[in-house]
Amino acid sequence: MSLVPELLTLLGIAEPSVLTAPFGTTFDPTGWRLDWTLVVTAVLVSAAVAVAFSVAPTLRTTRADTAGFLHTGAGITAGGLRRLGLTRPGGLLVAFEMALALALIAPALLLVRSLGSLVTADLGFRPQGVATAPLHLPAARYPESATAAFVAGAIERLAHTPGIEAASWTSCLPVDCAFFTSAMSLAGSRDTGVIASVHVVAPEAFRTLGIPLLQGRDFGAEDRPSGPAVVILSEHAAKALGGAATGARVAVLATGVPSADVIGIVGDVPYGDLAREPLPAVYLTLAQRPQAEGFLIARSSAPSPTPLAGPFQRGVETLDPRLETLTVSSLESRVDANVARFRGAAWLLGAAALLALLLSGVGVYGVLSSLVARSVPEIGTRMALGASPRAIRRSIGRTALGLAAVGGAAGAALGMYGATYLRSYLYGVRPSDAPTFILTLTIAAALAVTAALAPARRASRVDPMVVLRCE
Repeated sequence: MSLVPELLTLLGIAEPSVLTAPFGTTFDPTGWRLDWTLVVTAVLVSAAVAVAFSVAPTLRTTRADTAGFLHTGAGITAGGLRRLGLTRPGGLLVAFEMALALALIAPALLLVRSLGSLVTADLGFRPQGVATAPLHLPAARYPESATAAFVAGAIERLAHTPGIEAASWTSCLPVDCAFFTSAMSLAGSRDTGVIASVHVVAPEAFRTLGIPLLQGRDFGAEDRPSGPAVVILSEHAAKALGGAATGARVAVLATGVPSADVIGIVGDVPYGDLAREPLPAVYLTLAQRPQAEGFLIARSSAPSPTPLAGPFQRGVETLDPRLETLTVSSLESRVDANVARFRGAAWLLGAAALLALLLSGVGVYGVLSSLVARSVPEIGTRMALGASPRAIRRSIGRTALGLAAVGGAAGAALGMYGATYLRSYLYGVRPSDAPTFILTLTIAAALAVTAALAPARRASRVDPMVVLRCE
């Protein structure tokens, strides 16, 4: 029996988002299998790296002149405090280790900051308390002329349900949205205009979703199929059309609307992906643009959409009992599923970065401990000539900070470059974010100082009389 499904299940309990696809599709752990080719390759690569890095110390040990160590200690002090640097293999290895660790830390910090920005950002709508249910009307029974009437009847029944503050219908939710785009321009203008996402909504849709109405009015009963064509623009679309306001006339080419009156301006909404800048959007009314597929939506004071499943279903069944059962979910859960990819990526990358940081800290500690052990005669001689324990500690600290400065700068730069490939995961921050760069260097310095504490303390406690007596 494979342990992979069980391990993935435990991982999903610790952080459910890592088992969730970007569009909220849950992975099935039972379908996961261990790739033994990958496992064997990883073991062989690890063994090869271990052997490669053990060759140099082994050769140095076998070639050591043991007689030299029995004399005045010159062989020991030759690799002392003065000679450890980036030109030494130990220093190069530690700087390289730290650079790799910080190359992971920088993107992880950017993802964490991006997640925080996304969670606290104004999305342009209010998902709290909104219940949604996909509605599909069979074309065989519902021609275009009957679609709008059916949706209006279902909305009316929902709106009269106790506890529901507003109800409506929309062709596209602010997340997980499959919309189409169209070229749009001011009517009669020779300008190429802008590319805008096109959405069809019923009256009260903006109020139900919590999208602010900035100018003009919402769609209403007066916007009939036989009346003048009307549209509502998003703020971004209005600005892209040269500051179009209510009363302007626009042409939406892909919909076959050569001229429509702009009756309102609403706030921007990032349809499809919350981390992207909102596209210009144009809204058509369902009465003039009937559509068989969309979502019934309702705003309620209830924290969970579960109690609304009955009213949703009854509102549809009273009009047509043959329709399939509606699946009611909260808009807030859809937003959480969209944000889950940020949370999962930050969780996994952060875990890898912390492991790499731990290894680099162990490397700094090991190199400095070896340095102190090899430099005991030199340290004792310096202290006998008047060097204070504080000066010895400062010398060890400067060595550690030098390694951290080079490794940290290289790692931070490498991490910022790698973060450019995570642009689709970043929200509110840039890959070259200065505070993240500074924080990465601070982590490098803190790591080096922490790893140097124990070796520096041992070096400052060397008894010069004991060392001189041994020499």
